[in-house]
Amino acid sequence: MFNISKDNKENKITVSGEATAFDMTTGPILPEIVKFAVPLILSFMFQQLYTMIDAVIVSRTIGVMAMAAIGAVDWLDYLMLGIILGMTQGYTSVIARFFGEKNEEMLKRSMGMIIITAIGLLILIVLWQIFFLSKAIAGLHIPSDINAMSSTYCHIYYSGCGAVIFYNMEAAILRGIGDSKSPLKAIIISSLVNIVLDLFFIKVLGTGVGGAAVATVISQVISGIFCLAVIIRENKGLIPERSDFRVDPDLIKLILMVSGPIIFENMIVGISGLIVQRVADGFGSVYLAGFVATNRMYDLINLMSMAFGAATATFVGQNYGAGNMIRIRKGVRQTTFLLLGIYAVTGTFFFTLRKYIVGIFIDPAVTANRQSLEYGMYYLAVCAALLWVLYIGQVFRFALQGLSRTLPMMLSGLAGFAVRAAIAIIAYKLADKTLLFYDEPLAWIGELIFLAAAYFLVMRKMLSETESRLMV
Repeated sequence: MFNISKDNKENKITVSGEATAFDMTTGPILPEIVKFAVPLILSFMFQQLYTMIDAVIVSRTIGVMAMAAIGAVDWLDYLMLGIILGMTQGYTSVIARFFGEKNEEMLKRSMGMIIITAIGLLILIVLWQIFFLSKAIAGLHIPSDINAMSSTYCHIYYSGCGAVIFYNMEAAILRGIGDSKSPLKAIIISSLVNIVLDLFFIKVLGTGVGGAAVATVISQVISGIFCLAVIIRENKGLIPERSDFRVDPDLIKLILMVSGPIIFENMIVGISGLIVQRVADGFGSVYLAGFVATNRMYDLINLMSMAFGAATATFVGQNYGAGNMIRIRKGVRQTTFLLLGIYAVTGTFFFTLRKYIVGIFIDPAVTANRQSLEYGMYYLAVCAALLWVLYIGQVFRFALQGLSRTLPMMLSGLAGFAVRAAIAIIAYKLADKTLLFYDEPLAWIGELIFLAAAYFLVMRKMLSETESRLMV
């Protein structure tokens, strides 16, 4: 029998086993969000750590152009990852909603439909790789001196799509029930494995950029296995039975309604990124190395907003299930002000230390690297100046996700696409390398406008409906 019990003192929830879930529907708001976000911050830091170390190992052992080769297909890699993350973020929202409702039956049935939709997603990505990936790589017009390395890395990464889906699905489920610590542990383990395998494949076996891709895939498998073990060992009530795999059209529709707009938004961002990438690739390998160096820092730049955004999604999802709209409004407001305070520190950090940060990837002592270093520093300075826009936008984005109102997220993706595409085309026409550095930060502004407007409209409607019910 599926059993949910609560420890009111600690706000922990036991799901037929040890207390790994976390109830965010009661108690002080901001401390709960911070408590949930801290493991996510550490998780994203470790994830960024092995991404950075991966790039450093490639750059310092194979060469700066090898790092540029991997960066030349960044947006193609993101296209796959964005689709997977869009689907699994939807999983988190659905699980959090039924968890907040304490609906045991729907939680287990959701698990069955999540597995079915994940398998469907895997099939679609494999078909894309077989029939279209090579053409997409060719369409980027990657500089000839790095083209072969780019193609090798991208194909191997796509071949490991099953591992990426596996980990992100398990982590999304755990976050939906309020467990942000287990995904953190998984990332720590996989980060260490990835670093060791990078050194082994690249330095010992001499496999080049292909070895870096294989190491990443293997580390994802290990992350997924760890999260699955947590679910089996500590949250047995979540494990679906045979009957839970009977196709439930309504539940699949719900999952796709939540996930679909997020996937579409990420696809639009990915496509606009490919346009930007195509222009950046055309500016040559030296420019591309600096451009890629800052892009390698993107997850670190976005770390705080992603962590608190994910915490907001779970907080909002659980309280939406519990019908507590006023608590949702307070939580979003408090998180927004907290992130603005955090920006005062992080924005200053990235701007002041940009030379040393970019220098992690591009050795400033090498004369041939200095122009690439200058490009990277300029790009990072622009991102640091407008980082607060990204922070606020992520809070509204994840709040809408938690409310299962993901259509506005799709519209914000279209706004970001319009900005990115327009600036990239102008930069290409004018052959203006500097202009391209403003592409991503200005897209954040376009997205924020739609997300903020949508959030306040949705909340006004929901609060009005809540007040009407209370008056009856």
